[in-house]
Amino acid sequence: MGTASLAASINANGHLPRSYKPISTNVRAAKITAEIIRVCRNAMTGGSFRKTMAARAKCSMGTVDNWTASNRVIDIEHFLNVCAGPEGLECIDALWAHIPEETRERWLTRQILERRLAEAEAEVKRVRREADERQIHMELSRR
Repeated sequence: MGTASLAASINANGHLPRSYKPISTNVRAAKITAEIIRVCRNAMTGGSFRKTMAARAKCSMGTVDNWTASNRVIDIEHFLNVCAGPEGLECIDALWAHIPEETRERWLTRQILERRLAEAEAEVKRVRREADERQIHMELSRR
């Protein structure tokens, strides 16, 4: 038992591996925010961009100023509010572009499998309904 504690104490002052990288996450979030601002600027015609964006994101114009100046990244709540607007699909595309390829492939695979499962369940329901109808028809024809 003494050797296990010695081995643990030797590594106690060592560098711990981190499961996340805040710097790369912040850079990624800043790129996503910049892309969403670009998409929204291109989509909005007429009127004040700041006012329109603040109204759609349901935030203050100061927050929008921080996004455009790259002083702050967009929060998920504001992102979802913008996605509910007319340029929502383009904003989701901007986010999708920054998701790692492996994660996108796994998500798409799951979506395909879920659709196949839903189709198979619908087919089972249809076959059961037909079987029930045939059974009723056979019982009625006997009488």
